[in-house]
Amino acid sequence: MSADVVLNVWAILAGAVISMVLGSLWYSKLLFGNVWMKLINKRQEDMVSPTGPMIGAVIVSLVNSFALAVLLEWTGAFDLWDALGVAALLSVVVTAATAINYLFEGRKMQLLAVQVGYHVVLFVINSILFTVWQ
Repeated sequence: MSADVVLNVWAILAGAVISMVLGSLWYSKLLFGNVWMKLINKRQEDMVSPTGPMIGAVIVSLVNSFALAVLLEWTGAFDLWDALGVAALLSVVVTAATAINYLFEGRKMQLLAVQVGYHVVLFVINSILFTVWQ
């Protein structure tokens, strides 16, 4: 693991944008929005103003995009198969870590699938983006 990390800032910014676009689609009525709302026992009118969460989501998306770019650089993932391998391993870690909480909280595994599924798809897309756009 080298300290000389070279990152593509434009790819990282694009990854954050992809995160926001994917999240908007993922949690829309078009995909899993209705299922997600039902699983968290909320209705649209129960939701708080989206301003604060959206600002937080932008910040977290930038941090996640940066961290994934660093991870891919550190692991030397420079081709498509390496990128998919890192995305797969990261997906297993995030899913397993989150599943522990769900088990103790008594949450439904369907909710885990919706929420973690978004991250898995994002890891795959952004891992491919970062390795292709070097």
